[in-house]
Amino acid sequence: FGTYDKSRNSIERHILPNFESDKSIAKNTNLDCRKYYETLDKLNYSTVYKNDVLLTFKSIFKHAEKYFNLKSDPTRFVERFKPSFDEQMKKKEKETNIWSDEDLSKFISKIDNQVYKELFIMLYYTGMRLGEALALTWNDFHDNSVSINKSITRKTQKGSYEVRQPKNVSSYRIIGLGSNLSNQLIRFKKEEMKEASFTNDWFVFGRKKPLVLVSIDRVKEAAIKAAGVKRIRIHDLRHSHASNLIASGANIVAVSKRLGHSDVNMTLKAYTHLLKQTETDLVNNLNKTISMINFNNVKGSI
Repeated sequence: FGTYDKSRNSIERHILPNFESDKSIAKNTNLDCRKYYETLDKLNYSTVYKNDVLLTFKSIFKHAEKYFNLKSDPTRFVERFKPSFDEQMKKKEKETNIWSDEDLSKFISKIDNQVYKELFIMLYYTGMRLGEALALTWNDFHDNSVSINKSITRKTQKGSYEVRQPKNVSSYRIIGLGSNLSNQLIRFKKEEMKEASFTNDWFVFGRKKPLVLVSIDRVKEAAIKAAGVKRIRIHDLRHSHASNLIASGANIVAVSKRLGHSDVNMTLKAYTHLLKQTETDLVNNLNKTISMINFNNVKGSI
């Protein structure tokens, strides 16, 4: 879902059914909102999902307060749901659920279809979202880079897929590929151009239509099993890219921009554990440097 679809789903499925249709929004009290919070808490959904619904709920009142003279927002005391112990443990496990270059190499070697190989390589070495990669056309590839200016969504009532605007303003970006990845993409394009109907409007990964998610996942699972590498989600290729960059000492702001995050704090929050590791490496390197200095020969005093 996109942001609009998520909000609409929350309103129609979880918010409106819990409130009287003829009751003015101004008549909802702090207690009414608290009761709704407790109702939402009982639903068998993840904390992330419930917080998404809660955010939409709170946004309705904030909007009414800002534009429709609601005197007081009764949701201002309603706090976010806290993740359960199991959810925290799963999140911790995901932090290490990444691949190295060696893992990717083993994985790729088990894929015969070239278009799928190119897709997985692109996801791993650019960190772009799957929807962004599937929306790429050959018009977006130029000067050793790709322009991210749209995204594919599958959950739509208009057909099997829909090309939409990126997730946020920061998602509009140009991702550098470097000469090696760019040359690989050029070779792939030359093969595609052998098709008589080829145009630059073709999707890079799928030609006239983007690849189907079910097929992508099927190829991924088969290759993982054949290669004997750790099982990861498609989205973990994005995490692998960011994690490998940060672990190598890349600037966190540059990584954030490359990922298309709207705020560097989002990147910091997601990869704090790696930054701590990098800090440890920094101190170790500093110790090695200092150990080479003979302080007994340093003149002067402190």
